Amino acid sequence: MLNDLRYQEDLETAELRVVPYKLKFLDQMNQYAPLTKWVVTDMPMYPFRARLPVPPDLATFTSKRWETGNLSEAEMIEAVRSYDPEMVLIGRFAFPELEQYLQPGYRLVRDRANIRLYIRDDLPELGENPKPYEFDPEKRET
Repeated sequence: MLNDLRYQEDLETAELRVVPYKLKFLDQMNQYAPLTKWVVTDMPMYPFRARLPVPPDLATFTSKRWETGNLSEAEMIEAVRSYDPEMVLIGRFAFPELEQYLQPGYRLVRDRANIRLYIRDDLPELGENPKPYEFDPEKRET
């Protein structure tokens, strides 16, 4: 039966279960989800799992695009300028200029194993140890 072949794994935890600290990043992103319109990241699977939008130019952030120069740090900074994202998650590549650009308007809320989650300063602090957030699209602000 064709219906039995559907992908049935939970989007929030599929592929991330093996490393508990990665789930903490996802939990924190989910906690801020109702306050979030955009996420700028070099790890688009995290916002995908949290059901959060990424600027279209960054939706396919691959190693090949980065290494061939088809995507640059300047473009990441421009995405932050243009979209004013509530969250910035970086972890696959080094972005020293982007991190410097984030200093005046964002705070680092989680940093582990070269993955860093920044939250825009105008968002409230929701705690260091977030409890898992259940996604409810009706609660998301527009």
